[in-house]
Amino acid sequence: MDREEFFRLKKVKGVKEKAQAAEEAERRKKMQQEKESNKENGSEKPAQQEETKNVLGDEGDEDVIF
Repeated sequence: MDREEFFRLKKVKGVKEKAQAAEEAERRKKMQQEKESNKENGSEKPAQQEETKNVLGDEGDEDVIF
């Protein structure tokens, strides 16, 4: 791999990591604000109250082997 290409890839990776870290920090801040607002309102329900459902709907299907 060329030296310039390696440097470019390393720089791009660094930028992506910084953006991801900033996004994660923003998400945590938002969740913290939601928790605080729920406590102030008196309704302390968890953020993940609803359980996710399998979109494909293959919960009871058995595997078919030919």
